[in-house]
Amino acid sequence: MASICERYYVIRVAALFGTTGGSSKVSFVERMLSKAKNGETLTVVDDLVTSPTYTTDAAHTIRGLLEAEAPSGTYHVVNGGACSWYRFAEAILQAAGITADLRPTTIEALKPKARRPMYTALTSSKLAASGLRPMRPWRDALVEYLSVKRDEVLA
Repeated sequence: MASICERYYVIRVAALFGTTGGSSKVSFVERMLSKAKNGETLTVVDDLVTSPTYTTDAAHTIRGLLEAEAPSGTYHVVNGGACSWYRFAEAILQAAGITADLRPTTIEALKPKARRPMYTALTSSKLAASGLRPMRPWRDALVEYLSVKRDEVLA
């Protein structure tokens, strides 16, 4: 990248949830809540690990990188911590106060067409080295998102 431009940022995020900006796609959070409200059984992989990341937190952090004129490079912009998709679904339901039939499964049992890495969790350690605060834990971000969007996501 440095050979193309003097200043650059490569931002890596994972498992984004939050406001979709009007697109028709819904995040994992909304999908889990919708299925739970419809009484569907939620079967979610418990052997793929990721870093759930609130889009609002990611946006604020990226803005902070730009305003701080942080050194060029690759930055992981994710909320703190990691979990399996199953544990993420469990936390979503708990934070929303919804009881649902949630069952763990494995990626092998789902027989996906595309191979997926088993561990995609990231850490944002480079942010602190650039003088920025680390991002808060993903559970805290999830609770805030659900409280801000309660009427919309729990309707």
